[in-house]
Amino acid sequence: MKTGNEKVKIQVLEILGAVSLVPGGHNKVLEAMDEYKDFAGERTRFQTIMMDLYLSFEGGQDPSALQIAIMSFINALINFKAGEESLEMRLHLRYEFLMLGIEPCIYKLRALNLRDINNHLDIFDLVRGDDERDIATRLGIPDLVPGSTNSVVGAIVERTKFSPAQDHLRSALYHLCLLPIDDIYFSKYFLLVDRLVQQVVLQQDKGYDPDTALLKMNVEKLVFELVQEEKLLAMKNEIAELKEAREDLRVKLGARDRELETVRKENDNTRVELETLKVKADRLTAELTESQSREREFSVQNNDLRFKLEEILKGKDIKMEDLPAAPAPPPPPMGAPPPPPPVPGGPPPPPPPGVPGAPPPPPGAGLGGPPPPPMINLPPKNIPKPSAPLKSLNWTKLADIQVKDTVWLEVDDANAIRNLDLSNFENMFSAYQKPNAEEDMTATLSKKEVKELSLIDGKRSQNCTILLSRLKLTNYELRKIIMSVDKDDLLPKDMVEQLLKYVPTPEEVEALDAHKMELGKFAVSDRFLFEMSQIPHYNQRLECLFFKKTFADRMNEVRPKVEAVLYASREVMISRKLRKMLEVVLAFGNYMNKGKRGNAYGFKLSSLNNMIDTKSSADRNVTLLHYLVETLEKKFPDVVTMETELSNVREAARVSFGDLEKDLKDLRVSIKNAQKEVDYQKANPSGEIDDGFLVIMVDFTASMSDSFTQLEGMVAEMKERYERALKFFSEDSKLQPDEFFGIFSLFLQSFTDAKTENELVRKKKVEEEKRRKMMEE
Repeated sequence: MKTGNEKVKIQVLEILGAVSLVPGGHNKVLEAMDEYKDFAGERTRFQTIMMDLYLSFEGGQDPSALQIAIMSFINALINFKAGEESLEMRLHLRYEFLMLGIEPCIYKLRALNLRDINNHLDIFDLVRGDDERDIATRLGIPDLVPGSTNSVVGAIVERTKFSPAQDHLRSALYHLCLLPIDDIYFSKYFLLVDRLVQQVVLQQDKGYDPDTALLKMNVEKLVFELVQEEKLLAMKNEIAELKEAREDLRVKLGARDRELETVRKENDNTRVELETLKVKADRLTAELTESQSREREFSVQNNDLRFKLEEILKGKDIKMEDLPAAPAPPPPPMGAPPPPPPVPGGPPPPPPPGVPGAPPPPPGAGLGGPPPPPMINLPPKNIPKPSAPLKSLNWTKLADIQVKDTVWLEVDDANAIRNLDLSNFENMFSAYQKPNAEEDMTATLSKKEVKELSLIDGKRSQNCTILLSRLKLTNYELRKIIMSVDKDDLLPKDMVEQLLKYVPTPEEVEALDAHKMELGKFAVSDRFLFEMSQIPHYNQRLECLFFKKTFADRMNEVRPKVEAVLYASREVMISRKLRKMLEVVLAFGNYMNKGKRGNAYGFKLSSLNNMIDTKSSADRNVTLLHYLVETLEKKFPDVVTMETELSNVREAARVSFGDLEKDLKDLRVSIKNAQKEVDYQKANPSGEIDDGFLVIMVDFTASMSDSFTQLEGMVAEMKERYERALKFFSEDSKLQPDEFFGIFSLFLQSFTDAKTENELVRKKKVEEEKRRKMMEE
C-alpha cells in the first residue's frame, strides 16, 4: 500500500477484497489493516486508502481504475462474512469510512458518471439505506434519522425510558455539559467518548473486529494523537495550497501543450485526408478501368449474339426488317445451336440497325446491368480447440465486409497462435475458478476441491452476487415473482431497478448456454443469469414490472406541475387585488416618467421587480417598493393580502415546459412499450402455469392509459390557459412558466420583505418615541 506504483495498489486492493470473501479471510484482512496502521503510523486504519481516493481526483493516467478498486474493496469489506452476519459490524465499518470523509468522495465519483463506478456506488448506497432502515426498525423508532442530532438523542432517551440506564445517560450528558468549552481540547474529548462507545458496541457484538483492547487505552496518548491530527491537517492545507499553485502552472503549461497539439492534429488530419483522397482516386481509377473492360466485353457479346441471330433467321428465310420492334427469340431449327439465354436482370438483346421503332442500346450498359457491390467470402480460420472451457473476451467482432482494405487483412493470428504456450494460456484463463492450496486462508476450500465455473466478467459477477445477497430470495422465488408481475408486492422498486442492471446480455446468454450441461458448477451469479435468461422475454417483463411499480410515483410528480400552471394561469387573470396593485404601479410610473417613457397604458411585468432599485431621495433605505406597500396599506389595505389569491404562483414558477415535456415523453414511451409487450404475450403465450403477466398487465395497461389520457387532456387545457394568460398581460408568447410566474414569485417575496421591513421601522420609531417621552418626564 505504501508505494507510488498505482498498479501495485490496485492489485493489493483486489487481493484483499478477494481474501475477505473466503472463510476466515475477513478477520485476517482487518488484522492486516491494523498491523499496517501501526507500520505506516496511521492515526486510524484505512487512512492510507482514503488518502489515495482523495488524491485520485487530482489527476493520473487512469484514476478510475484505482477508484473502482477502492470502492470494490470497501463494499466487499462491509457486506461479506462478518459484515454480512452482523448489522452492528456493517454500521461500525461504514462509519469508519464516513468519519474519514468518504461522502464528499462519493459526490465527486457520481459527477464522473462512469458506469462501473456507479455500480459500486449504487451498492454502497443501497446497503447503507437498508441498514439504516433495519436499525430504525430494530430500535422501534421508524422515523430515526442517523444524520440528525435531535433524532438520535430522542432515540436514546426513548430506549432508556423507565430503565436504570436513563440515570447513567443523564449523568453522562450532564458531565459532557461540564466540559470547559474554552479548552483547546474541547472537541477532542467528544471524539474520545465516541471512540470508547464504538469499542463497547463492538465488544458486545461477538468480537469480530480485532481492533479491541478497550481497557488498555491511554487517554493522554489518545488526546496527544488528536492534537497531532490537527497539526497534520494544517500541513495538509499547506500542501493543498502548494498543489493549487502547482496546478496553476500545470494549467498554463497545459494550454501551451494544447495549442501545439492542435497544430499537430491539423497537420495529421491534412495528411490523412490526402492519403484518403489518394486511396479513393486509385479505387475510382480501378473501377473505371474495370467498367471500360466490361463495356468492351458487352460490345463483343452483342456482336456475337447479333451474328448468331442473323444465322438463325437465314435458316428460316426471314429478313431482319420483317421482325417486330422487340420480338421474342425464335426457337432454333433442329441441329442448330440454341441461342444463349438472357441474363437475369439484364436488358433484352438489341435489334439490328434499321429496325423501325427500336431504341438504341443504353450507353455503357453491361450484360448483367450495374456491377453488384463487392462481396468478401473469407475462409474459416483453423483455430485450435481448447481442452477445457475458457473465459470469454468481451469484444465487438467485425463482419467480413468491414475488414476490406484494412489492417486486419495484413495480420496473421495463425502465426501468433503457433508461437503461444497454449497450455499455460488455458491454465491462466480457464473458466473454472481454482482455489490456491498454498494459502492458509483457503486451506479448507482446497481440501474440499471446490471448483466454480464462472463465465461472467469478474466485477460484474461480484456486484451481482452482492445484489443477490441483499435480495434474500432464491432464483426460483425470484422467477415466480417476475412471472406473476410481483402480485404480492414482495420486491421494492429500487431492487427492481438494480435487477435491470443485471439483465443477461446476448453474449452472456450464448456463453452460458454453451456450458449449461455444467450448470451444477456455475458460480452464484452465473447460475442466476442463466436461470433468468430462461424466462420468456425476461428483460421486457422486468421493465414492465419496474414501470408498474413506478407509474403512480411518476404520475404524481407530473400532475402537480400541470395543476400548478393551470391554476396559477387562472389566478393571475381573475385576481382583483393583483389588478388594483398594477393600477397603482401604473399610476406611479406615469407620474414619475416624462416624455416618451411616460403616458403609458401598460408595462412589462418584469418592471415590477425594478421598483426595488428606485431609491428615495429623502431616505436611501426606502425604495419605491417600500412606498408602494405603505400606500396600499393606507389606501387599499385589502390589496396587501393579494398573495392569498395567487396561492399556486410560487409552485408554477418552478415548472419548465422542457422538463415537463421530457417527463411526458418518457411516460408515453413506457406506456407504449408496456402495451407492446402485452400484445406480444397475447400472441405468444408462454403456456406456463405460473405466468400471470396478462392477468395483471392487461388491467394495468388499460387503467394507466385512462389515467395518462386524462393527464394529457389536463396538459392541453393547461397550455391553452397559459397562452391566454400571456396574451392577457401582453407578454412574449415564448416565455416559459418558470420565467413568467417567476416574475410574480420574486415580486411577491420582495413585497413581503418590504412589508416586514416597514413594520420593523414603525416599531423602531414607536420605541424611540417612548424613550424620548420617558427622558422628558
